[in-house]
Amino acid sequence: MQAINKNGLYLINEVPLLESIDNLEYQDNNTVKVRAKLQLLDVMNANKRIYSEALMTKHIDLAQPLVKQKGLFGEFDHPDHDKPVPRIVTVKMKNASHVFHELFIEKEAGKTYVKGIVETIPGAYGFTLAAMYKKGLGVGFSLRSLGRVDSRGGIDYASEPFKFVTYDAVANPSNEASFVEEILTEATCNLKECYLSESKVLTPMIEKYIEHEVQNAIYEIFG
Repeated sequence: MQAINKNGLYLINEVPLLESIDNLEYQDNNTVKVRAKLQLLDVMNANKRIYSEALMTKHIDLAQPLVKQKGLFGEFDHPDHDKPVPRIVTVKMKNASHVFHELFIEKEAGKTYVKGIVETIPGAYGFTLAAMYKKGLGVGFSLRSLGRVDSRGGIDYASEPFKFVTYDAVANPSNEASFVEEILTEATCNLKECYLSESKVLTPMIEKYIEHEVQNAIYEIFG
């Protein structure tokens, strides 16, 4: 999914890997902490796009100060691809569902991944995401970024200039590896340029489930 802005730059959404979550940890406050594969590198995804280990290592390193401050949040689904660039590069707290405690590159079975320790946060979207993990529903993570795309032989290669924004929680990812590996614990509750994100729309079943869980969460918070 791409849209071109007035400067001739592309906005791209990148869909997640939907693989298994490694660890899930539960606590009694309805939040969940997971270890997840966020992105598979150096391999063409379903959107015919490749992100190199060199590119993502640089930008994951640049994100570390924000991660250490517990200031890197992700939203429940990507912003619409036709939104202005300032919206694309901004994480709206009213839409936030999770925070990143760790973000790192790791090799496994000959493949290179971006992985993370992710915790759902208090609020309607965070409670909904936690409930979906507990139910074992297929929710993964999807990169959101702004950057140049070079096309060669029918394949797009993400390249500089590039700005990493976050990994949003989405359904139906383009990258088959982008799912939770395991639930670690129920976490403690602490209140050409391109937009790279391509998650597909939620299925009616998941939309109905989300609506139900949001209503329940609002009732629990406000009575």
